[in-house]
Amino acid sequence: MTRTRVFLVTGASGFVGRRLCARLQGKGRVRGLFRREAQGPWDEAVRVDLTVATSFGGALEGVDTVFHLAGKTDDSKTSARDAKLFRRVNFDGTAKLLEAAAVCGVGRFVLLSSIKAMGATGSECLNEESPALPTTPYGRSKKAAEDIVMGCGDIPHVCVVRACPVYGAGSKGNLARMIRAMARGVFPPIPDTKNVRSMVHIDDLVEALILSAEKEEANGRVFIVTDGKTYSTRQIYEWVCETMGRKVPRWSVSPFLFYAAAKLGDALGGVTGKPIVFNSGTVERLLGSARYDSTLIERTLGFKPGWDLRTALPEMVGHTR
Repeated sequence: MTRTRVFLVTGASGFVGRRLCARLQGKGRVRGLFRREAQGPWDEAVRVDLTVATSFGGALEGVDTVFHLAGKTDDSKTSARDAKLFRRVNFDGTAKLLEAAAVCGVGRFVLLSSIKAMGATGSECLNEESPALPTTPYGRSKKAAEDIVMGCGDIPHVCVVRACPVYGAGSKGNLARMIRAMARGVFPPIPDTKNVRSMVHIDDLVEALILSAEKEEANGRVFIVTDGKTYSTRQIYEWVCETMGRKVPRWSVSPFLFYAAAKLGDALGGVTGKPIVFNSGTVERLLGSARYDSTLIERTLGFKPGWDLRTALPEMVGHTR
């Protein structure tokens, strides 16, 4: 008699976690782990706060594969004072979970990381062989988590998946905030800075996570995941206008005004000690470039992205409205 596989998904109630749990249904028994009780596509639910947990009880009992998605995410509203929190959640929490997984005999451990663990790209396109030089507390905490996972010799199969910004209906990232602001008519026309940014659809990211757990070729590897295309913010702005049935403005706000407003936001944040939504980080996300190459996961695991941003925008705009 074949034993039923058990999957543990941390951060199961999040945007990626829910979609992953739904995809795992039928492959085995899905156990969701999160800080607050929630309903969703899992067979079992476990409440654990990774930042304070001293044990995981029976959360890891009988588990074959851990998908570690939980963590404190990057946020333009995050204050510099929260740097220690990134470390405590993203590194310390991962270390505790990894140790407990090894003790319980877990066979496979997949960490969802971020391209922020690599740092900014500028106009360069980075891949897995590029130096990882994170520049933010978030990025440094994710890179530290990656290192401890990749250095673990007590779990037979470990893998790290670095995701680009994730899009799809129900996302809560910068693109979703931009769409909501445009729907309210309070988002200024973006200038064309010829920037290029890589992204990935939620369904493609979930597929990459599953492949990274199932394919033996993924063991001991770090993969970048994108949809294989790049986008400029102005291009995205125009596509959203078209999807909303609006005329694309022929004018745009000068980049100088964006950077000036960002400097003001930085200064206010420094004085008040509170995060200001519009700061240098926000402007960099809007006007800067971040380009990555996902050829390795395509070649090694047979990953093939099925989505692109323009195809996904109608559903995203409809969901936002």
